[in-house]
Amino acid sequence: KGTPLPESIFDEMTIPASQTLAIYVTSQSNSVISSIMTGTGVISTSNSELQILVGTAKSYNFGRNVDGRHFNGALYYVLDNSESNPTSVPSIRSSDYPNLFPTREPVDIPVTSPTSRPIKQPFKSPTKSPTSSSTSPPTKAQTSLPTETPASSPTKRPTSSPTKAPTSSPTKPMITLTYRPGDLTKSENGLRLSTGLTSKIIATSGMKVTYSNGQKSYNDFHYKPDGAAVFAGSNGGWVYVSNSESSSDGGVGAIYFNSQGEVIKYEKLLSNTRRNCGGGKTPWGTWLTCEEVYGGKIYEVDPWGNGFQLTRLGDSGGYFESVAYDNRNVGRPQFFVTEDASNGAIRRYTPSSSAVDNAFTSGNNWGILSSSGGTTDYLVINPTSSSIGSFYWSPSISAGRESAQKYFSWNEGIDFRAGKLYITTKKDKLLYILDLDAGIYERSSTESGAFNNQPDQIAHLIANENNSNVDDILYFCEDGGSDCGVHGRNTSGDFFSILDGPAYDTETTGLAFSPDKKHMYVSFQSDPGHIFDITREDGYPFDGATLDIKYHAMDYH
Repeated sequence: KGTPLPESIFDEMTIPASQTLAIYVTSQSNSVISSIMTGTGVISTSNSELQILVGTAKSYNFGRNVDGRHFNGALYYVLDNSESNPTSVPSIRSSDYPNLFPTREPVDIPVTSPTSRPIKQPFKSPTKSPTSSSTSPPTKAQTSLPTETPASSPTKRPTSSPTKAPTSSPTKPMITLTYRPGDLTKSENGLRLSTGLTSKIIATSGMKVTYSNGQKSYNDFHYKPDGAAVFAGSNGGWVYVSNSESSSDGGVGAIYFNSQGEVIKYEKLLSNTRRNCGGGKTPWGTWLTCEEVYGGKIYEVDPWGNGFQLTRLGDSGGYFESVAYDNRNVGRPQFFVTEDASNGAIRRYTPSSSAVDNAFTSGNNWGILSSSGGTTDYLVINPTSSSIGSFYWSPSISAGRESAQKYFSWNEGIDFRAGKLYITTKKDKLLYILDLDAGIYERSSTESGAFNNQPDQIAHLIANENNSNVDDILYFCEDGGSDCGVHGRNTSGDFFSILDGPAYDTETTGLAFSPDKKHMYVSFQSDPGHIFDITREDGYPFDGATLDIKYHAMDYH
C-alpha cells in the first residue's frame, strides 16, 4: 500500500516448472519492514500458470516476524515452450511482455507473530482459574527465517531472454462451475445446501474427534461450540479454533489440519471459563475469546497451545460477544468489542503506545492487550434518517449504553474491512456499516427473505480480484430457532442463503474459512453440537467465480 517499486530495480528471473522461487525486498532502515515472500504453502492467489504463496516478512535486519504477507503488484511473464525446453517455464519479465498477473489487494499487515512463550496464567483470574489442558504446541515446521544474512550472494540468474516470445497465450483449461449460491437444492447431513456444495461432519460434541489416520482424540469435542477462527500454519496446514459456550465448562478447543485439509489433532486450549461465545483474531495471530456472562472477561489464547492470558479489553466486565481490529496504523492498532445486551455498549480499545513500542522492541506481543495505560471509548451514533447518520467515540460508558439501548441493542457480530466496521444487531435484525475515517454510517435490515431468525456472527470473504465475476461477500450466521443457516450479502446489498439446517433446532455459529478459501467451517451448536466442513464440488475456493446467485428480497429501511 506504499510507494510502488520501479520495475527497473528487478532483473529477469526464470522459474523452472513445478519449482518455487522466493523473492524478498529489503531496505537498510530500522523503521522499514522488509517484504520477504517466503512460501508458507498457503496460496494467496493463482491462475492456471502461476501461484503466489502467502509470505512472511522480517524487520531490518532479519529481526521480528510479520506473517500473512500478500504480494501487491503485477508479474509480467512469458512461457518458454521452445523445443529445447518443452516444459512450460513461467518467468518474470519486463512490461514489454503481454501476460499480466495481478494479485488481490493485500490484507491488513499484522504487527508480528508471537515469538516467545506467553505466560501460563492470566494476571487476574475468574472465579475459577482457567487451566490449559496441554502445555506443548502441536508439532509444526519452523516459521522463522535465518537470523543472519547468507554469507554469499546467490548465483546470478540467466539474463538472456527466450529466442522468441510467444505470440499467443497458452490454451487455458475449460472452467466448469457448479456452485450457485442461494439455490438450495441439495439435502445432506440434515442440511439444505446451495447447488454445487458438499458437506461432512468433522466433530460432534461429547464424542472423540476422528483423525485422518483412524486414531481418535484424547479429549471429547467440547459442548456448545460457538465463535471460531482459522489460523494458517507454517507447513501448509491450519487450525480451527472454536469457543465453547457451556455454562459449566466453557473455554476454547482447537482442531488441527494438514495441508490437505484432513483432521490430524484436537486439543483443549482453555478451560474453566464460562459461556465463551464469540471472539476475534489479533493482528499477531492469537485468538480473543469472550465470556457472555455477567462480569464476563476477554482472554487471549495462542492457537498452537502456547498459553493464554486475561486482557484489558473487558476490564469493566460485560456480556461480550465478538472482537474485530483495525490495524491500518501498525503502531496504533484499535480493537472493537460488541456486547450482547439491551444496553450493550460497543467498545473501542486502543492499547498504550508504550505497550506497542515494547512489543516492537522485544518481539513479544503478549503485553499489548494486558498492559495498563490503554484507553476505552464507546460508540455513539446520531441518525439523520432511518438509514444513515454520523457517529463518534465517547469516553463515557453511560453515553455508549444510552446510544446502544436506543439504536443498536443486542449487538453481536462484528468485522472490519477496508476502513469500514460491520456490526449486526439481533433483536432488530440490522446491519450497521461504519466508515471509520469519514465518521458516517449506513444501516440496512437483514429481516426480509434471508433470515429466519436473528443475525449473529459475521465474516468477510475478500473477493478474488483476478476474476471480474467475483464479488466481496459478507457472510452471516444465525442466532437461535429452527432452520438456521449461513447467509451472504454482496456489495450491491443483495442477500442470499448459502445453506440452511432444517434438521437442527439451534443457532449457526463458528463461521470461518481455510487459508486457501476452499473449506468453509460452520457449527450447528447444540443437541449435539456439530462442526461441518463445507466445500465446493467444482474444487474452486469460495472467493472464486460462481454461477448466477439466487438473491432474496431486501428491505433497506
